[in-house]
Amino acid sequence: MLLEHPGEVVTREELQQKLWPADTFVDFEVGLNNAVKRLRDTLSDSAESPRFIETLPRRGYRFIAPVERDGRGKTAEAAPAEPKPALVHRGWLAVGAAILVLVAVLASNLGDLRQRLFPAPSSVLRLAVLPLKNLTGDPTQEYFVDGMTEALTTQLAQISALSVISRQSAERYRDSKMGLPEIAGELNVDAVVQGAVVQSGKLVRIDVQLIYAATDGHIWAESYERSLTDILRLQAEVAQAIAAEIQVKLTPQEQARLTDARPVHPEAYQAYMKGLFFYNKRRSEAIRMGIGHFEQAIQLDPGFAPAYAGLANAYMVLGTGLPADLPPKEAASKAKAAALKAIELDPGLAEGHAALGHIKSVYERDFPGAEREFRLAIQLKPGLAAAHHWYALFLRGQQRTEEARQEYRRALELDPVSPNINGSFADFLWYNAGQREQALEQLRKAIELDPHQFNNRLRMGHYYIVMKQYNEALVEFRKAEEISPGSKGPLSRQGYLHAVLGNRAEAERILVDLKRDAEKGGQPGLVAYVYAGLHRKEETLRWLEKSCVARDREILEPIFAIRFEYEFLHSDPRFQALVRCVNQIQKTN
Repeated sequence: MLLEHPGEVVTREELQQKLWPADTFVDFEVGLNNAVKRLRDTLSDSAESPRFIETLPRRGYRFIAPVERDGRGKTAEAAPAEPKPALVHRGWLAVGAAILVLVAVLASNLGDLRQRLFPAPSSVLRLAVLPLKNLTGDPTQEYFVDGMTEALTTQLAQISALSVISRQSAERYRDSKMGLPEIAGELNVDAVVQGAVVQSGKLVRIDVQLIYAATDGHIWAESYERSLTDILRLQAEVAQAIAAEIQVKLTPQEQARLTDARPVHPEAYQAYMKGLFFYNKRRSEAIRMGIGHFEQAIQLDPGFAPAYAGLANAYMVLGTGLPADLPPKEAASKAKAAALKAIELDPGLAEGHAALGHIKSVYERDFPGAEREFRLAIQLKPGLAAAHHWYALFLRGQQRTEEARQEYRRALELDPVSPNINGSFADFLWYNAGQREQALEQLRKAIELDPHQFNNRLRMGHYYIVMKQYNEALVEFRKAEEISPGSKGPLSRQGYLHAVLGNRAEAERILVDLKRDAEKGGQPGLVAYVYAGLHRKEETLRWLEKSCVARDREILEPIFAIRFEYEFLHSDPRFQALVRCVNQIQKTN
C-alpha cells in the first residue's frame, strides 16, 4: 500500500480497513506497529531518521524513498539505464540472500547485533505501563486485564535501574484522548508500555509494545500466548524483553527473580486478580470483597505468596486506613499472619516485607524491626511506591524529617497522581516541616485529583480547625461523611466542632454514639477528641489512655504528640506519660 502511493500519506484507518476487516478479532494498534517495525528492521530504516518509511504521529505513514514503476505505470523518478536481465536476477538474488541472513541474525540476536544495529534510546530510565486493553469482548473480564496491567508494572518495578510509575497513577489515562508525548510529560517518563489482553478458556494472549515518548516512535512490539498456569512466567518474560530492548542491565538477583516464576493454579490466579481489582477501589465494602477473593485464591493454591500479601494489605487498610472499620487489634493480627505467611512462602516478595514493616511500625512499635522490613522491601523492589510511602510515615514518627522528605519525594515520583500520597505529604509539610502554605497547596492538589478521597477531606477539615475557620471545617467533615456513610471519624470531628462553637448539647449527643461504638471495639480516641473540644481535661486523658491500650489509629498517628487539638494538655504530666507510653509499646505476639 505504501509503494502504491509513494510520497503520499497512507492513513492508519486506510491500513486497518485494507488489512483487518471489521470482523477480525485483533489489536490493530499493536499489529500495525509491529508490522511497520518489521519493515523498518528489514530495510535497516529508523523511525527517528527515516530513509524509507516516515511516521506521521496519529495519522499514518508515508514512503519517502524514490520509487520506479514498471512499463505498465508511470515512473516516479527518472530511471537509470535498464540493466541486463541476468544481472538484475543475480543482483536481486544477492539482495534477497542478504536480507534473509540479516533477518535470521536479528531474530536470533546473535552477539547482541540487534541492539547494536538498532539501539534503543539511551535515556529510557522511567517507564509507565498504561492500562492494557480488554479484547475479550466481555466487560466482566476487566478485572483480569487490570490485574495483568498491575502484574506487568510490578515485574518491571523489581528492576533497580528503572523507575516505574505505579498502576494507580497510570490508571488515570485509561481511554485518554491525549497523545502519548503529553501523557509521558505529565507522568515524567521516557517511555510507555501499551498493549492488550485476550483470555480464552485457559489460554491468555498479551500483545505489548514499547514506545519512546519523545518521538512517539516504537522501540519494540511482540505478542505472547501462554496457558494460565504459566501466567507468572509470561509476565516475567515480557519484563525481561522490555529490559533487553532498552538495554537495562539486570542484577543477578533480578535475573533470578524474573526467571524463577512458579506455575500457579489457573483458578487461584483468577481469584487473586479479582482480589486486586476490588482492593484497589479503596472502599470498605470493595476491600472486604477483595479479602474474600484472596482467601479463595489461597484455598485453591496454598503456596501462592502474592495472595497472602494482598490479604495482609487489605486487612491493614481496613484497620489503619481511613475510614477504618475493623477493630485495630483484629486487623493487626490478621494482617501480620498473612504477611508472615507470604514471606515464608517467598522471602523475596517485597509486598510481604512492606506490609510487615507497616504492622511493626503502627501496631507493635517495633521500630528497628519496622525499618529493617522497609529497607528490605525497597531493596527487593525499588519501584514499590507503597514501601516508600510507609517508610516515609515511619520516618515522620521518628522525627527524621529530611529522610522522610526524600522518601515522600520518591513515592511521588513513582505514584505522582496518588491522592493518598499527595495528601500524606501535605500532612508532612504541615506538621513536620512547618510549611503551611505549601501544605495547603499540596492538599488542594490532592483533592483535585480525587474529590471523593475520604482521608483528604478529613485532613482539610483539620487544617481549617487550626486556622479557626470552623464553618469551612464542618463542610469538609460532612463531605467525608457523605463519602463514607456511617464512619465514626467524621462524626467525631463534627462533635469537636460543635463543642468549640458552643453547641454542647449536640457534642454530648455525638459522644453517646461514639462511646457505644468504642465499647463494641471501636476507637476510644474518637471519644477523646470530642472531649478535647469541650476542654474536659480529665475525660480527655482517660479516653486517650484507653486509646493507647486499644492501639487505635487516633493515638498511633505520627502527629499525635503535637496535635493542635490537644495543646491544652501538652504540659500535663499525664499527657507526657501517655506520649512516652505510646512510644515505648513493645512487640506483642
